[in-house]
Amino acid sequence: MLRLLILIAVLAVPTMADAQARPVLMRLCNDAPFAVGVAAAYNTTPSGGRRAEGWFRVEAGDCLEGALHGVAGDRMGLAAFSGTWQWPAGEAAFSHCLPADSFNTGVLDVPPCADTVREIAFTSRPIRPFRAEWGVVDWRVGCADFGEDADLCLGSPVERDGYSAPVRELQVCGPSLEGGLVALAEPVDANTWRVRGWMALEADSCVVVYSGFPNGDRVYVHGHAASEAAVSTTRVGGPTRATFCASGDVFDITAPASEIFNTTECPPEAPYPVVFDRIRWQSNVSRFTHFFRAGG
Repeated sequence: MLRLLILIAVLAVPTMADAQARPVLMRLCNDAPFAVGVAAAYNTTPSGGRRAEGWFRVEAGDCLEGALHGVAGDRMGLAAFSGTWQWPAGEAAFSHCLPADSFNTGVLDVPPCADTVREIAFTSRPIRPFRAEWGVVDWRVGCADFGEDADLCLGSPVERDGYSAPVRELQVCGPSLEGGLVALAEPVDANTWRVRGWMALEADSCVVVYSGFPNGDRVYVHGHAASEAAVSTTRVGGPTRATFCASGDVFDITAPASEIFNTTECPPEAPYPVVFDRIRWQSNVSRFTHFFRAGG
């Protein structure tokens, strides 16, 4: 009988999922070399009323502790961003439409999102018992979360506000009837260029050919249909086009601008002058899509 009474008593103890709303301590650590903003989404009642708050700033290499009050349930959603880096880096538990500025809202829309807000993906983290009538949730973010892009993340320039500069991404879309070839030229510094090609482009498709932080927010790109020749016979200057030296085979060359930029006297490893189009990202643009057509 005593054992039965003990079992009944244990079963009667409420779990955190059944408990009423209580304060939860968030412990957020940032291993990235730039500041991040963090948002939290949580239930406010055992039946599932939901609220979201953010963005809490966490400095590079630092941790932030803060309390959220009125949290119900045993899990909390967390999200983080800096520039174009967003956490969770992997699969998300859910998404909400939220503003880029600080917010505290109980009105949570789900995607598709309006133009005035953006879709934010959340991970779901367990809330552990803490001191009396409190819970605690821990989360750590960093560049290692991005796998093969970890080095790109670690090399991110830091803006004046302490957050990461946005990664610039160039997508090229080619002719619909046949595949194409793409070459890219990017400035290494004021006096040096890197030119590389040829990247294959399937018929009627698009491919990302550049992802990074270009010097001066500009790169140059050339694309032509597989059946066409890329070689130019005319030197091309002006603000939106330039000639770079290229090879007929797959190549990757880094050289002084005087040897491969706007010249018809090309080096043996890249003997052909080829006309490229300039791509320049504005301050509020991170992704650019460039279309080229067969024959032009």
